[in-house]
Amino acid sequence: AESVVMDAPEAMARVVEGLITGMGFIGGGAILKVKNSVKGTATAASLWVLAAVGEAWTPLPGSRFLAGAALAAAGLAFALRFGMLPRRSGGPPAEAAFQAFVVSAYGWLVAALCLGPGAASAALLLGRPYDSLLGDFARHAFALGFLTQMIMAVALRVVPLFAGARLWSERLRVALVLLLNGAVALRGLQVLVALGADAAWPWIALSGVVGLAAFLAFTLNLVMSLRQRAPAVA
Repeated sequence: AESVVMDAPEAMARVVEGLITGMGFIGGGAILKVKNSVKGTATAASLWVLAAVGEAWTPLPGSRFLAGAALAAAGLAFALRFGMLPRRSGGPPAEAAFQAFVVSAYGWLVAALCLGPGAASAALLLGRPYDSLLGDFARHAFALGFLTQMIMAVALRVVPLFAGARLWSERLRVALVLLLNGAVALRGLQVLVALGADAAWPWIALSGVVGLAAFLAFTLNLVMSLRQRAPAVA
């Protein structure tokens, strides 16, 4: 798959465009306004630079996979260091929902790395063909399970704050977590098909329906949050 993208400049441009946009938005979640000061700009810039270096680092075959793994580890380190991952301390539901987003997103990232570059490398070493179904699910796990989920998590956390309004529905945010992860899990039935369970094929089609419901829940929650007026200051 990497060779196909590398041989098509327009496809490579779309990959870079998506990476710049996605990492820029995720980095925006690290920027917080505290009273009269703004914190987290250096963190956001570092995340974006790491992504740029990871995308440009191609002196060795397959080095993008290594760069992607290093970027994931660096992103997790930043999240732990700067408090983007809430600790379990019986906090408000908003923090628990955000934690569910982040933890599940990194879970899908691990799955993508294992079934994508991990399985492909193992097949190469063992001299066996690599099942394209595994690669297809690995791409979905990364794009929908990790990147999209992180973008949605940051959007629902930051956009209402900057707009001076509260999130419209916490229950809808919880539903979004369930629907989005359910869509990725249904797509993950491709792994069972790769192992010979052809009966799972019809269920994979439900992934699109569940994913669409997740996007509708996200859009409704965000739009209704922005329509609310900021609370009056006493």
